[in-house]
Amino acid sequence: QMMTCDLRKTKLSHKLKLNTPLYIHIFTSASHYIFFLMTFKVVQWNMNGYINNYHELELLIKEKNPDVICIQETHVAVSSNTNFVYPKQYLGYFANLQNIETNKQGVGIIIKRVIPHELIHINSTLSTIALKVKLNSTLCIANTYIPPSQDFNDAELINLFLQLPEPLLWTGDFNA
Repeated sequence: QMMTCDLRKTKLSHKLKLNTPLYIHIFTSASHYIFFLMTFKVVQWNMNGYINNYHELELLIKEKNPDVICIQETHVAVSSNTNFVYPKQYLGYFANLQNIETNKQGVGIIIKRVIPHELIHINSTLSTIALKVKLNSTLCIANTYIPPSQDFNDAELINLFLQLPEPLLWTGDFNA
């Protein structure tokens, strides 16, 4: 299944630099089609700095009212999770690799407070964060950022994939 969300016709199109529709791929088995019976908006955005682009995030929320926002290149330090600012109707979860010298990477998932969810612990060399979202049934939403300079192999991706429960919506900037 593939769901399409075209953000090119929004006021944010020049900020998001979208020339083509944003495609979200959902990998699921036939037994999990219940998710398509309700409206659930997920936006994926390489925002290149959470603090620098916070105003654009607020505009995106006001215009599109997404349930979940998966962001890459947050530039947020690992220790920032406990006292970080996010829009009041949302909760934010952020992750960054501990072995990098700058905070130029990082991923985050921002989810509406009213949506039941829990953080999934991920053990990986790839910058990834994941939530188990409880809708009509459970959906795993994962978000990964792999910078162009990072060396990784198939085994690392497979290891990460095996930690993520199904059904799975895996977003990210993989620089593939």
